[in-house]
Amino acid sequence: MPIAIDVGSRNLHLVEGGYRNGVVTIARTGTEALPTASVTDGIIRDTAGFEMALKSALARHGMSRGGVILTVNSNQVFQKEFEIPKAKPKAMADIVRFEVMQSIGINRDMSVTYTILPDAPGHDPAKVRVRAAALQADAVQAYYKALKTLGLRPLAMDIHSNALAKLFRDAV
Repeated sequence: MPIAIDVGSRNLHLVEGGYRNGVVTIARTGTEALPTASVTDGIIRDTAGFEMALKSALARHGMSRGGVILTVNSNQVFQKEFEIPKAKPKAMADIVRFEVMQSIGINRDMSVTYTILPDAPGHDPAKVRVRAAALQADAVQAYYKALKTLGLRPLAMDIHSNALAKLFRDAV
């Protein structure tokens, strides 16, 4: 069963469960305190402290060492909604990345993701609305390495607000 982990500055919140035939199953949940300043504003500052807290949480709550879906909350995440021309997925990803990097105006390696939003009334059918988010690639890589060090399989990573928007968008 996959494990969803929400990383805060003070705690890890974990849920192990699944989804099948329209039914969500929750097998186990747990919360684990993080060592002070091991994660600051969604960025791992103390890798050993973060890994120790996550390893302890998994053991304490009897969670398997399977796939992990991770969410983080950070003020360092850049978010923007905009319209782009409809295109093939690879081209759309390139357009979104270009738009985000132009908006940020910095020359850093950023991990960029986007979600296609529902059409608004009067929407141009030749375009799609997207919500894009970007976080420094080294911050994303730090989470990936920590999960791999603990023998976990990273499945997905998202930012807290984006994950909630996706959840409630599909629930309405």
